[in-house]
Amino acid sequence: SMDAKTLEEELGVQRDLVDDLVEQAAAGQAPQMVEDAKAVLQRHRVLTQKALEACDGKSPEAKQSVQKTIAKLNEELPKLIEAAKDVLAHPDDEAARKKLEERAEKINKLYKKLSPESIDEEERERLAKIAAAEAKRAAEEEQRRQEALARAPTAKRSRFEDYRAD
Repeated sequence: SMDAKTLEEELGVQRDLVDDLVEQAAAGQAPQMVEDAKAVLQRHRVLTQKALEACDGKSPEAKQSVQKTIAKLNEELPKLIEAAKDVLAHPDDEAARKKLEERAEKINKLYKKLSPESIDEEERERLAKIAAAEAKRAAEEEQRRQEALARAPTAKRSRFEDYRAD
């Protein structure tokens, strides 16, 4: 089934579809381009699900980051398809073709952000930052404690201390 694919495989399929869509548009192959466009949009739902599943057990920020990337893809995919239609309509328009290639590149960059490595790497950096901030806070806290001790007059031994009940 379509769902049996890993996130990595799903991204590979999507990249291939996007590349093919660009080629078919440039070659003036309308029916094939339309098929690719449909497939990209259909599989985008599966990709979204897989990318969110990849965030299980990670910080809420990991999920937010993936959601942000997905939101950008939701915006960019229709623009890619519009750009492909433009190339079909104006096969000799160099600017239209360039625009299509730029759109495809933008989408491939977003796909890269959804790769398991990118998600893991971002999470590692996030956790390292948190750990560093906590270590810094602890060090400052300790320094304040030491300075306070240095300032405090040496406590005199209370004469009642000997009579304290154990």
